[in-house]
Amino acid sequence: MKGLPSCKYTRLAAVASLLAGITILAVLILSGHAEAQPTTFVSPLSPQQTTPFLSVPYYGAKRLTAYFDHEFPNWQINNRIVVYDGRVARFENGACGWNNQGQAIAYRARPNGQGECIWYEGHAGNDFSLDYEPVLAAADGTVEIAWWDNWNNRYAGYGLHLRISHPDGYETLYGHLSALAVITNATVSRGQIIGTSGNTGASSGAHLHFEVRLNGNPTDPFGGAGSQWLWRDGVWNAQGWWVGQPEPRYGMTLVVDDDNPVTVGDPNDDPYFTKGRGGFGGTTCPPDTCPYWWRVTNVGYDGDMLYTYVNGNAADYWARWQPPRPGLYDVQVWIPSQNGTTWAARYWLVSSYFYMPTTYMIVDQWGASNRWISLGIHRFGTWPSAP
Repeated sequence: MKGLPSCKYTRLAAVASLLAGITILAVLILSGHAEAQPTTFVSPLSPQQTTPFLSVPYYGAKRLTAYFDHEFPNWQINNRIVVYDGRVARFENGACGWNNQGQAIAYRARPNGQGECIWYEGHAGNDFSLDYEPVLAAADGTVEIAWWDNWNNRYAGYGLHLRISHPDGYETLYGHLSALAVITNATVSRGQIIGTSGNTGASSGAHLHFEVRLNGNPTDPFGGAGSQWLWRDGVWNAQGWWVGQPEPRYGMTLVVDDDNPVTVGDPNDDPYFTKGRGGFGGTTCPPDTCPYWWRVTNVGYDGDMLYTYVNGNAADYWARWQPPRPGLYDVQVWIPSQNGTTWAARYWLVSSYFYMPTTYMIVDQWGASNRWISLGIHRFGTWPSAP
């Protein structure tokens, strides 16, 4: 779908570069962003030279499923994993995880196959158990890249990912995402939704790969040998999960489902959706005709959906949604199990002051199936009559 940064007023325009399922979940937020109560930490393993500046990049409590390898955080395999807290998992303790080439890369924490299974050799970041959930900016910064690691191979590297630069030579990287809520060169704020976790790139299941770099070199925000503690908030809970800020308190939930019971332009269509062709500034259907919208049943939210095909890189067919009232919305889209095959569907934000696209969000529709994907939190104003 298609759009660009907001001006005076904004609305979300869903203009398809392959439109799959025109269903939007808009949740009106009553309290804005919730803030976690900061907790001060001091790493016992290394002297503190940098003031901790990172916030947990997700809502709630998540398991740390793969550790930063302090010995060789460069994908090198040497039959040992050194964890930030000083534990050393060794091959001779017993292997418990293997890569695609059949090499052992995860080992037990204690001899004779005992203890936690520690993942994994040469890992340059920390993995958290996010299953297609919102990913948050860990600190204020500027987006250096927001795109595929390799556009020609969705299974390569970090897949759909983000890299954000911060002061003093630090960068944060968010890998294996299913959606990007910001674009390259955008300025982001701590706690802002920047994407949705996923299973793109060299990944064996949905999660968030979170990586910190200092002057281009990987470092562990949990401290340990050669690293410094960088978390300004967060805490371990009784289950050993790393806890971030609570999810914002939401008000009403508005599900906008463009049922389209008979044909495109049916009077029973949702009044806040319009559809058309000819790209931005094109005509709506009706009065124009849109022969390349197809409707299918038993697929999509509530059992039906409309779809069209990609027409190169140009926006041709589009669907546009306007919120029924001004406010702060967490906007999400439903991705169906069929007819969503693009790796980079674009959803554009349109200024209602200039009537022009201002920024866009990207969703890997091919990899997400029958689930809601967040496009981020946006403030919508009044959509005035055209001048």
